This record gives sequence, C-alpha cells and structure tokens, in this order.
Amino acid sequence: MLVPVPYRVRHLLLLSLLAAFCVESALGDFLDGLSSTLTNLTPLQCAKQLLTTSLEAGAKKLLSKIIPKVKPKEAVSEYTSVFKDIVATYKPVDAGNIVDKEQLLRYATFAGASYCEQGVVEKLQGLQLGPDHMRMLWDDANIANWHSSPGTNYFIAVSSSAKTVTVSFRGTRDKRDIVSFMDGAPVPPSETLFPGASASDMVFRGMQESASRLIPSVLTELKNQLDAHPDYQVVVTGHSLGGTYAKLFGLHLVLTQPQVKLAAVYTYAELASGMVTFSSWAARRIGLDRYVRVTMRNDIVPRLFQGKDGKYGHSEVGIEIYFPRADSTEMRRCDEISDNQCHSGVPCKDLSWDAHSRLGGFQMTDTTCVLPDAER
Repeated sequence: MLVPVPYRVRHLLLLSLLAAFCVESALGDFLDGLSSTLTNLTPLQCAKQLLTTSLEAGAKKLLSKIIPKVKPKEAVSEYTSVFKDIVATYKPVDAGNIVDKEQLLRYATFAGASYCEQGVVEKLQGLQLGPDHMRMLWDDANIANWHSSPGTNYFIAVSSSAKTVTVSFRGTRDKRDIVSFMDGAPVPPSETLFPGASASDMVFRGMQESASRLIPSVLTELKNQLDAHPDYQVVVTGHSLGGTYAKLFGLHLVLTQPQVKLAAVYTYAELASGMVTFSSWAARRIGLDRYVRVTMRNDIVPRLFQGKDGKYGHSEVGIEIYFPRADSTEMRRCDEISDNQCHSGVPCKDLSWDAHSRLGGFQMTDTTCVLPDAER
C-alpha cells in the first residue's frame, strides 16, 4: 500500500532531484516512472516494478549522454531492415488502410521526428537510404510550422502526395514536460477544451493545463494550413506524453471543429490522461475507427497512472495495435483493453523502459534523428 503524497510535496521532491542531478534531459525517464509511485491517486498497479525500472532507467539515461545509442550507419541498417517489406504507396489514411503497416510505421516516423532538430527533419524529405536507395515513408512532407520551446513542442507538416496535414506532438524532454504529467491531481474536464464531457469523468490536471496552452496555437496554425489546402485531411500523432496530447487535440478538433476532415489519431506509447470513463468517451467521440493506440512489447509507460481500482487508465474500447517483439513488425489488433493478447497481458514483473521507443525493431526517437547524417 502506497502512502498518498500531496502534489506540492511531490513537486518539491522532484525539483530537489532535478537540482541534485542537474541534467534535465537525463532525468526524463527516471522521473517519469518515479512519479507514479508518488501520485496522490489510488495505489498503483505494479508500483514496485515501476520504481525499480525507473531507477534502472535513470542510470541508463545518464550513461546515454556519454555513449550515443544509435550511430548513423547503424540507424540506416536498422531502418532499412525494418521497412524492407513495406511497399510505400503514400496513400491518404482511410478506413480501409488505417491499421496497415505502412500507415502505422509512417506516422511512427512522424512521431519520432518530433524529438529531432528542425534542420534534421527538413532533410528527411526525399531521403533515400542504403545501397538500394530505399525511400523513407516520410514521403514529400514539408515542415510548415515548427515549435520547440519548453512546454510547447510540436510541428505541422504538409504532404501533397497524401493530401494530408500532419500534426506531431513531442513527448517528454524538458522540465516543463515533466511537471506537466507529474501533476496527477484529478480535475473535471475543461468545458472550453472538451465541451460535453462529464464533470465526474476526471482528467489529470497537469496534462490538461499543458493541453490548454498547446491547443490554441496548434489550432490556429492548423487552420491556416487548411485554408491553403481546403481539400486536405488531418492526421494527428505523437509518442509518449506527445501521444496523450495527440489524443486530447484530436478530441478537441472533433468537438469544436466538425468541418475538419480528421482521418486518424495515432498515439504511440500513450500515457493515460485520466479516468477510464473519460478515455472511453474521448475514443468514441474521436471515432473508434479513427483512434489507434499503438503499444510496444513490455513498455511500462502505458501502465503508468493506472490505479488498482480500475478507475484511471486508457479507453476500454477502440483499436489497440500491439507490437509484441522488439525485432519484428509482427503485430496484433485488439479492440478491448482487457484483451490479454495485447499490452494488458504483460505481467507487471516484465514491464520495462527498454521498449518505450522501439517499434518492431525501429528506435523511433533516435534512429530518425541521425538518418540524414548517414547519407551525406
């Protein structure tokens, strides 16, 4: 049984840790998991495993500052190996292909690119990899808007071949991101952001407050792009905390901008954002055929912030695509969160941070960022 810790005390503990280590980017994974053991919600599932793996991840993350994870040539080899059997058609997302591997891996590339520098991402267009000159699934997407500042990290890309405007949200990288998801105090959904949501279906305050800062600027820039491309559809994507923002932004779109042609919301390793009842309502409003939650192997992150009483967590319904292996694009589809053939069937003792960014052999957040360096 965990002892509840008030959120102000929790924040003081976290800031003390941050000051002691003085390496904010190295603490992202460490604090991410540690927060779940200090939450003032109900006692969490797998609490011992969360704490243990968080301590391990903190050490690994610090070492990764000295030893880079992926070298450019290794990245090319990894990417071409994973994507070799994917036929790149660059077709728009629709109901018939929304869970095709091409679409799932294409938007995983977009989600991973949000962790890179803008100049690196701009070089992905038209990039050909390896001796066979494999074309990336990035297609001809141009960066239309790029924001990389504390608490405001996303980009908007426009693809003429897919007739799509893509919004990609970055996951945890800086102190403000950490504070955003650390504030797990339950609050009613914002009537401005999520009109029609039940006041009793609580969301996490930190995530909602961050979303309230993000959504207005993203929406303004998205509207500008759609004014210039009125026949284009919209895809929203993100990884980890960015996956949570992708879902919340997609929800806001369907609730307040019904004229927007939302084709899909892809989330990768998404953090839970509140009560199961809110998450299920959000999935239904977005559309059960448009909201795709992707989980990887034994990744610990989707299980953060889930209470033993079952009140907090992900939607009970909707499409979950599960990649059970680290070295293969084999995948399974589940339409209920309770389906043990997918991520919910992974025992607590097996949960780890190691699979958090690895999608079927592709290191989403590292490989994408070094690919252009290998092909110079």
